[in-house]
Amino acid sequence: RRPAPLPATRDFRHREMAAYGVPPALGVAPELMGAVSTGTTIMACTYDGGVVLGADSRTSTGNYIANRASDKITCVADNVWMCRSGSAADTQNVCAYVKNLVEEHNMQRAGDVDPGFADVKLVANLTMQLAYRNKDKLSAGMIIGGWDRKEGAQVYGIPLGGSLTRTPWTAGGSGSAYIYGWCDNTFREGMSRAEAEAWVTRAISLAIARDASSGGVIRLVTIHDKGSDRKMLEPYLHPSCDDELPVVRRAGSSAAAVQA
Repeated sequence: RRPAPLPATRDFRHREMAAYGVPPALGVAPELMGAVSTGTTIMACTYDGGVVLGADSRTSTGNYIANRASDKITCVADNVWMCRSGSAADTQNVCAYVKNLVEEHNMQRAGDVDPGFADVKLVANLTMQLAYRNKDKLSAGMIIGGWDRKEGAQVYGIPLGGSLTRTPWTAGGSGSAYIYGWCDNTFREGMSRAEAEAWVTRAISLAIARDASSGGVIRLVTIHDKGSDRKMLEPYLHPSCDDELPVVRRAGSSAAAVQA
């Protein structure tokens, strides 16, 4: 027996949902969906004493927001973190592989390196090698930021294709195209920790205002000689862009800045 046709109202609703990229589990054709990817804004900069990394939290699947509160800044070692953009699956696996290699390397160097710490340049080179040797298979753009006793604060950009560049600041993801000019114009060498955190927060909030694939909360990781600190900023705390409407905080929401 053939199933009865959907009522006109339900059929219209299904087509309307499909237009917005609702997952196949809800009855949407697979060709409307794309791979889970972090169409995103990630960035990092050095300051006088360390590094600040920042990212938004929106993960998209085609036109559908698969996760509005994802974490795109991943710990490789206590003093080295990775920002991820591109395919979520690719970057998660690259980061896990690099973390395993770093842990094995530190075990072989027992006594030569502080427990839980790693050489930032080593982590960047391992990530670059994986990205470059698999450039035809991966969709992965990453930023490595950290602090070590050899070279202090360091930021490395590893875009699609697997090149490696050390720079005072860098940005990646779909939202970075909207803020490169602003960042070039406003970045200063030797900023304090508070100034660097405010600068990264402002840059990501500008990208969120312009890029449909960026959104959610802003996550920050600040790395220094003692280790690292994490912070999460809810949307109502983001600096407003131009004539944006203010974000209204829901009653009973969490604390203003949550230490993660």
